[in-house]
Amino acid sequence: MRKKLNIFSLAKYTNKELLLEASLQSKGIYLSGILESYQGKERTLKIKAIVSKIIYAFIFGILPIMPLLTYFQIVENLSVNPVATESIILIGSIFFTMYFTLQFFNFFLMGLLESGIIMSGVIFRWFETLPISRDKLHKLTYLTIFRSFDIPIIVIILGFPITMFIGTQNIFVFFVSLGISILNIIFSFNLLIIIGGRLNRVLNSNEGSSKRASIIRLFHILSYLVVILGSVYTTQWALNSIDEIFRIMLGLENPSMVNFILSVIPYPFNPSYLLSNSIALSQDSMESWVNIFIGLGLFIMLTWWTHLKASKTVRKITDGKITNIQKKYPSDLAVHKIHVRIKTRSPIKAYLHKDLSAATHDLKTLLSMIMPIILSCIFSFSFNIGNIGSTALLEEDLFYNWVGMLIFNPIISGMLVYGLLSTESSGKSVLASLPINPRERANAKLILLLPLQTIAVLAPVLLYVATDKFFISFFALLTFLPIAWIFVILTFELRVFFFSKYRDHYVIDEIHSENRIFKWGLITSILYILSFWIMSFWITFFANQQFIYLTIFLISLSIIGLRIVIFLFYKIFPVLPPFKTNLKIKKEARSIIRSDHSWSPYIRR
Repeated sequence: MRKKLNIFSLAKYTNKELLLEASLQSKGIYLSGILESYQGKERTLKIKAIVSKIIYAFIFGILPIMPLLTYFQIVENLSVNPVATESIILIGSIFFTMYFTLQFFNFFLMGLLESGIIMSGVIFRWFETLPISRDKLHKLTYLTIFRSFDIPIIVIILGFPITMFIGTQNIFVFFVSLGISILNIIFSFNLLIIIGGRLNRVLNSNEGSSKRASIIRLFHILSYLVVILGSVYTTQWALNSIDEIFRIMLGLENPSMVNFILSVIPYPFNPSYLLSNSIALSQDSMESWVNIFIGLGLFIMLTWWTHLKASKTVRKITDGKITNIQKKYPSDLAVHKIHVRIKTRSPIKAYLHKDLSAATHDLKTLLSMIMPIILSCIFSFSFNIGNIGSTALLEEDLFYNWVGMLIFNPIISGMLVYGLLSTESSGKSVLASLPINPRERANAKLILLLPLQTIAVLAPVLLYVATDKFFISFFALLTFLPIAWIFVILTFELRVFFFSKYRDHYVIDEIHSENRIFKWGLITSILYILSFWIMSFWITFFANQQFIYLTIFLISLSIIGLRIVIFLFYKIFPVLPPFKTNLKIKKEARSIIRSDHSWSPYIRR
């Protein structure tokens, strides 16, 4: 008896194809060797996918802290000032709206690239050879998207209501939160499919190397930077300012009209007002509930409309209409004259252009540039979370900022060096055949590394923009810049020393790749030994209030340290004489062995 096809089981195979296709597209210029690297490591893709799901699930699990704090503020202010119910509901709804907006953008960016690949229909073409109906293929598309983000979706649906129930112990608020979560995820899911289909038509997956596709990929990956930094900053701002904002906005004179307008807007205001009014259930008027139910009805209708549009987009794939075959006509094969302009650049500018061009075409290269900046902000936020909203002295702010940077700057430096030098793994055969001076390539890398390290050090100051500590923190991080430059240059030199010795000189390419984990562990240990050595002097001078000696130590360390790493750079990459370009070819008449015939009459002198 033939076993029936299980759609959920089939979605497992389409999900595997999706992972491989997304990995191939994200590698960009690294595409040539990616299949060989995954051969014999079938679990690599699966582990990466699970880790990605867990990271996003962690993000979606942290976000509900904001609405929980908002609930406590609503209850507290209602008990103190029950007359200002409209103002309290307005402020609480604004904070709930911020939460739903952050949740939507994080979910949207999480699945945008994968949904675009799914909407291309590439991973479903081989199903046309199987006895599967169009309706099953239609369901299979939805299940593939769900299996790609199953853990984060479950956390989105259950994390918010469970967090609210644990904090409120209110079963009514729990069910309202659960209903809002289900409605929000359906709306976001449908919108993701619709925009993924449009993105696929713009990108045209089969021509993904076009300039337009590169710009969209660049915009997509930069959106991660904006949303992640925005989420960190908004969460930090909400944690430290929610009480003060409630006190300020309680003085609004006529919040009823604002509530009347915003509560009818389907998304994201209507779910926020529904939750706020559910918390203040005993103090609401009937008119406010009528407006909320009207907005809720509009939200349900909007969700149903997006579902119909998403189904139509999916059916284009399952009906085979998404694949276009371009016909070649004789007119297209005619000979056309083209004009080619060759621009000459200096070697350093050429290498810089190579890396920057790779960043616009390759997501991995671009991520290697922006992820250290993102992690620097996250590390700084985690380290100073108890000190951001408080009032502290100048000396304490300097102390905490310097200690934090000394702790995680070796990691940031290692990530930058590892990410940027990995771009040299592409085009090795071309570069190896050219008369390249390793020093010029190293200079180009440092020109790119130093500004990125500077941005990574100064970016966390954005966490203090809305506080009085902005200038103090900016000054503290600015004084740390020379030390950060020493770390990144030393990391670069150690990486070249351990991995890139070629015969009697050093190059940029990774020549000795054996014992990679041990070597990088040794590099990290050297950096942390230097970091803890600096930290010991820093703590000693601070404990004894010897700020003059501390200033002398920092200035001496910056000057001497920079001179040492520059000296090491000159030793590793010495100045080489320029290559000779005018080569004289000596022509000589030679006779062939075992032949008395002379070839001299045929050689033009």
